[in-house]
Amino acid sequence: MRGEIAQTHFDFDGDGRDTDLDGVIDSNLPEESGRAHAALVVYTPWHDKQVGGKPLALNLGMENRQIGTYFRSPANPVGVADRDLWRAFTNLNWSGLDLQLSSARETDNVDDVPLLPQTETRQHYIAASYTPTLELKLAADGQTPLLPWFGQPSFSASRLNMQQDVTKPASVLAEGTLREASTTTLGASFMYTSWYWAVNQSISDTEERAAFAPDTHAYVTQLSASFRIGSKLTLTPTLQRSDVEERDPPVESTDRDVRTTTAGAAVDYLLSETVTTGASYMYNRQHGGSESADATTNDVSARISWAAFPPSETRPGITLSLEGSYHEQTDGLTTFGDDPAYQVFMKAAIGWSPRF
Repeated sequence: MRGEIAQTHFDFDGDGRDTDLDGVIDSNLPEESGRAHAALVVYTPWHDKQVGGKPLALNLGMENRQIGTYFRSPANPVGVADRDLWRAFTNLNWSGLDLQLSSARETDNVDDVPLLPQTETRQHYIAASYTPTLELKLAADGQTPLLPWFGQPSFSASRLNMQQDVTKPASVLAEGTLREASTTTLGASFMYTSWYWAVNQSISDTEERAAFAPDTHAYVTQLSASFRIGSKLTLTPTLQRSDVEERDPPVESTDRDVRTTTAGAAVDYLLSETVTTGASYMYNRQHGGSESADATTNDVSARISWAAFPPSETRPGITLSLEGSYHEQTDGLTTFGDDPAYQVFMKAAIGWSPRF
């Protein structure tokens, strides 16, 4: 069982705004308070079950997460507010085969703001992965296993179905189905002694029932790898290409398909047993026909962490970290948002895993 609770107070317009540009503040919204909580319960009916001489593991779980309409934390700027999620799930593992099933219901407008609509999203997810057991031979030292030329393979497949309905209408949204979407993903990875590589392919279809946006069909191909160089350095490059096709553009002869290429790499280095550091760079190029997209972004991040007091069974541990990021975007269609952005955080984390 696990539980979390948080509350924030956020002033969205600071000291106010001069809406008519006469030099006088004429709009100052009050500070808003937001609450969030999360609860998770997982039940394992047995711990020593065997089928065919191999262990069988089964988990059953229920989860609830709620983030208020006005919840906003500067320490987590990408957190999505205004969500209330209920999810039931199960996981089964046997002889290298892992199966996952989940069903979720999520609503927005958590605080029942009168002027806002409310939507309900239902998601059904199924995933399977298989890692075959290999008959390995030992090297001359008698300890290092000799992998075949293709390494240790692992294969995966998943399917996600989603339907979003408007349950409380508003001025711009009528009651009824808003959109339907599905995503199918296939993947494979191959592990070696000091490195691995993986490939994933996903196909998505989205049908917009409210006609606010076009129906789309998307392909995403991703290649990734990781290399351990020595005992302290790890290099992780990635490459991704996505193509989003509009199935019903406003003008049939208009090419509004968007193609995106993303490439990057991350480096992690172990300075000592208690100090780790890392950096990453990500390049993103998005372009499309008929001036639908033309943007380039560059993101750089770096961090250093120090386990000042490692945890033990009798006392908690404290980890201090310094993190920074730089974001730069150039848009060929507009100059809005082209200014670079910086963020620097100093964090302290307290962790403890006591035994009783």
